[in-house]
Amino acid sequence: MKIKKQLDIAIVWLVSSILTTLVYADEPNDYMSIRTILPPGVMTISDSLTGGNGQPDTVLGAFEGASFTNIIATDDFSSPLGDGYASGLFAIPVNADGSIHLKVSGWDDFDFDGFSDLDHTGSYVSDGDFDLHVKVYDSSGSLIDTLAIITRTLVSGNFTTPGSVEAFSFQNNSYIGGSFDAYIDNTRDRDPYDFWEFSGLTAGASFIAEITCCTRDNGGFDTELGWFSDSGDPLVLNDDGGTGLLSAISGTIPADGRFIMVVTGFLGFERAHKQNGDYTLRISEVPSQPDGDCAPLGSPDGNINAADYLVCMRIALGELPSTLLEKAHGDLNFDGLINTSDLVLLLDLVQTVP
Repeated sequence: MKIKKQLDIAIVWLVSSILTTLVYADEPNDYMSIRTILPPGVMTISDSLTGGNGQPDTVLGAFEGASFTNIIATDDFSSPLGDGYASGLFAIPVNADGSIHLKVSGWDDFDFDGFSDLDHTGSYVSDGDFDLHVKVYDSSGSLIDTLAIITRTLVSGNFTTPGSVEAFSFQNNSYIGGSFDAYIDNTRDRDPYDFWEFSGLTAGASFIAEITCCTRDNGGFDTELGWFSDSGDPLVLNDDGGTGLLSAISGTIPADGRFIMVVTGFLGFERAHKQNGDYTLRISEVPSQPDGDCAPLGSPDGNINAADYLVCMRIALGELPSTLLEKAHGDLNFDGLINTSDLVLLLDLVQTVP
């Protein structure tokens, strides 16, 4: 019988579904200007996101002497680097002996004792890594030295134990009479966004862009996906449109057959995210109406046969996940699911295909 003969090759089709060629990015591709422009026709890519070891909300202070008793200036969030919660001080006079003394703590510890100044209930609560950058200028405003302290960590305490406070001191006679800028980057070692440009697609066709799998660090992985214009403006943003906490966007391919997708972690389009893990982003052109073409899994081949029935049967039984791609092809009764009703309709299609 036709169905039995086709079932003999169905397993071959299922195995082939895992052989889809993946493209891996060469970092960095964190911004529109350095986006990864994929070869025409590439539809599946894999990469990773790194949210870093937290993004601490910092407080930065400049002090008059090495005893760190007299505060000259403080700042909460003026750094040009970081996620908007990093501190910066600018045009601060160097001490008379050519020294610069700085402390970094977590918000809201403005007296740098490791405790919260506002609620007085214990330590500040702001953990994570940061870099400190210092630029020193002479009396005429010319840059004479650049200093960087790479990787220090703030660790909050509790009700009785203060959080950590990091202290820094620099001294050089050439600094006398000059000024300095000091600012923090609280997003070090991060890969916050991945910008991808896809091309060679069918103009006017319907598509699904879907994050389909990932490996997880720190217990979870929650993505966001954005469709951006060439000028860098978001056209569509999505959080949980895919499976579970993963993201997906559907739409129509533009007339030039290309578009730009951006992958980030949860809340990444609003502020720095803290997601770490690997992911796969798949672009699929889909029919305007479900056609039953679900095999190979994740890579429909344009044929309707027993392999499609087997994939949909396993989805209906809960043995395989159902992504938007499978639903776009296999939800023949338009109820948002692939179930036994769809299997009945699909069996009719398989039997009637020459």
